[in-house]
Amino acid sequence: MQCGALFKNSGLACAIGLIAGVCGLTPTANAADLQPHRAVYDLRLANVNESSEISDVRGRMVYEMTGNACLGYGTTVRFLLEMVSGDGDGQVTDLQISTFEPASQGSLRFSSKTFINAHLVEEVRGAASQSAHSTQVTLKAPEQMEMELEGAIHFPTEHLSALIDAARAGERFLSAYVYDGSEDGTTVFQTSTVMTPFRHIVQTVSHESIRKPARLWQVSSAYFDMHLDGASGEHMPDYEMSYLLDAKGITYELFLDYGSFSVAGDLVDLELLPEEKCQ
Repeated sequence: MQCGALFKNSGLACAIGLIAGVCGLTPTANAADLQPHRAVYDLRLANVNESSEISDVRGRMVYEMTGNACLGYGTTVRFLLEMVSGDGDGQVTDLQISTFEPASQGSLRFSSKTFINAHLVEEVRGAASQSAHSTQVTLKAPEQMEMELEGAIHFPTEHLSALIDAARAGERFLSAYVYDGSEDGTTVFQTSTVMTPFRHIVQTVSHESIRKPARLWQVSSAYFDMHLDGASGEHMPDYEMSYLLDAKGITYELFLDYGSFSVAGDLVDLELLPEEKCQ
């Protein structure tokens, strides 16, 4: 069953919360504009082609952002998905992710656990720090190792802020390198993102205090796993994702395309969390 691809990137959580180095741009992230929140999405199969072995997908994702611009931002994600094959066999994958980015330190702490049918199959833990021209990564699991990533690379919250800043400035395209500790902690994703102003009213199931977003963008991103190359020599996206994003960093709709099938995420609950004031 073609289940593995769906959990290749916790960037689903972070770009959405997402999870980058911006080619040709100097980071000017307005992290203070990000809204701590807890969002719940119901996941369902949107499309499937004849070559896919998958007949159904259903699940739920819970995403939570906490913190502020002075202390930094933390995210936690619980991604629970059941995939059913054409012969009726099911597989339940439970992905649990947490990250923390201290403010103005250019560093990231990350951890994730992946369970399949309640059995732990992968654990990733580590930290990364940025210097002027590279990023140093220290992994504690799945094995202890150190590595250096060359070039401009951002972390999840940095990328989200840079994306919002670019959209606010009227930019329609952003090319970026993303590192968030996903997969086995050794993968960098190159991303290509298109942002288009979105003016339709978005209906959400949410807490009464939540205002309708003043500004929204339709965001479409392609993720290229820098470890992978197509058989023809062309570099093909590992997956593509589109979503509605507001200026506070909240995602209202999700659509993930894996080629042979696609998954939609409907926002079913949204709670604004208290904003921790800078001291």
